[in-house]
Amino acid sequence: MKIRKFRGLIGLGSGLLALFSTALPAQLNVAVVSSAQAQDVSGRTVQALLNEYRASKGLGPLRLDANLTAMAQSQANAMLARRTLSHDVAGGFLQRLGQFGISPVRASENLGSGYRSEQSAFQRWRNSPVHDADMLIPELSRMGLAVARDSSGASYWALDMSDQ
Repeated sequence: MKIRKFRGLIGLGSGLLALFSTALPAQLNVAVVSSAQAQDVSGRTVQALLNEYRASKGLGPLRLDANLTAMAQSQANAMLARRTLSHDVAGGFLQRLGQFGISPVRASENLGSGYRSEQSAFQRWRNSPVHDADMLIPELSRMGLAVARDSSGASYWALDMSDQ
């Protein structure tokens, strides 16, 4: 088993950021961002925007993946239930990948809260250097996007991407 470097950037509060890195058995890039209100999502808008963006950088497209979408929905639901942005709220990222039958060499997860639309989520992630780098990992080929929201307007988003 190859040990690869884990790197990530987590947003804390309004603009305070923490950068960290550690060794894990797969390359993972994770990041967290926050914003304001959501609508229904299918993932197709982010997929189209992301694929157009990746193509402009000479990278291959991502296809929607049912397992990654289910994993993203589980994560979004858990964050909404606990009202917190956390990669560990539904279990650790590696653990969740395994639970959903995903065995990647490269994987990435972006989280956010309050986005109004898929376009808004993509734009916020695109404007963040770490999120941008995550979405441009050359080996990625699959994605899943989900949002969980309630009647008060709270919403939590998860974008999971992998090479398998």
